[in-house]
Amino acid sequence: MFVDFNGVISYEPFWKSMCAEDHPLHHFYEPIEGLLFRGENKIEGLVDDWMLGKYTSEQVHQLLSERTGAPYQPIFELFCEDCGRLDISKPILQGIQALRKNWHCILRTDNMDTFDRFTLPANPHLAEAFDEVHCSYSLRQLKKTDGGKYFVTTATRLGIGMGSCALIDDSGSNCRLFESLGGRAYRTQNEAEVIQVLKRLRN
Repeated sequence: MFVDFNGVISYEPFWKSMCAEDHPLHHFYEPIEGLLFRGENKIEGLVDDWMLGKYTSEQVHQLLSERTGAPYQPIFELFCEDCGRLDISKPILQGIQALRKNWHCILRTDNMDTFDRFTLPANPHLAEAFDEVHCSYSLRQLKKTDGGKYFVTTATRLGIGMGSCALIDDSGSNCRLFESLGGRAYRTQNEAEVIQVLKRLRN
């Protein structure tokens, strides 16, 4: 079983501290979000390239600082701290551990260097809940790379057919891709839906 991280186990955004209107750097939050994720100023391909290991967090923050005028050191330090403080659902991790008697559970995230550098070290219980943890930054491939080759290769390595594999992900495109490969996909949007899927898979 493959389980996504952001949008499934964790729901908070990067630079969460800056979301607060009374934060001294709050006015940089929307411009930064716009450059990375949405809006007319979005730098196309930057997020994917970051998740593929083509940029470090330092390089991205240097770029963000140049484009928005945000002070490099404060936003970078805040970013690192927030990555270590991300919300991680304990009920979901408990549900995954309960499944490990019958499922080989893999945390598979399309994520930046932040995941291995800041999130995992600050939250060792996250990795402990799974049999394996794989991040796109280290793999140098996204879930969608080469038509989902990662999923097939991993299932083959484990001696499992795709028909016996499941994916829990908040991305519709990732779920459709997984199903096209013969697996079962569950698109979830909140903690309650994830817990419901985990209970269904346990029965």
